[in-house]
Amino acid sequence: MHETPMNFKTKITKDVTLVYSDLMELCQGGPEVGDVTIDNVKIQGRYGGPVLFDEKYIYIPVYERSFFSSGFKLARVKKTDKSIQIFGKIKNLIYLSNIEDNKIYFFEDVNRNKKDYYDLG
Repeated sequence: MHETPMNFKTKITKDVTLVYSDLMELCQGGPEVGDVTIDNVKIQGRYGGPVLFDEKYIYIPVYERSFFSSGFKLARVKKTDKSIQIFGKIKNLIYLSNIEDNKIYFFEDVNRNKKDYYDLG
């Protein structure tokens, strides 16, 4: 299955178990967000997909709403203690692609035309 922000795995087991629940579409045909538990620990917030993993972290789009805007930021969840670090400004979409040379690459659109990255250093 090719994962997209509208259709991604809801249970992933690697060296941790990540499970989505209470998924909902943000708008008809739009990205889905839901609650996430990692090794039976609920992570605060609403999260989209798909996710990426490295040795220490889980990278996952987090949905944020403010008075003036709504959209996604990148969350980095430490596997050992489930602490969360949030990256960047709100984007309409964060469609994770790959991790390379200490950078995480993502698309800002479902057609995968507008690519960007965050430096993880």
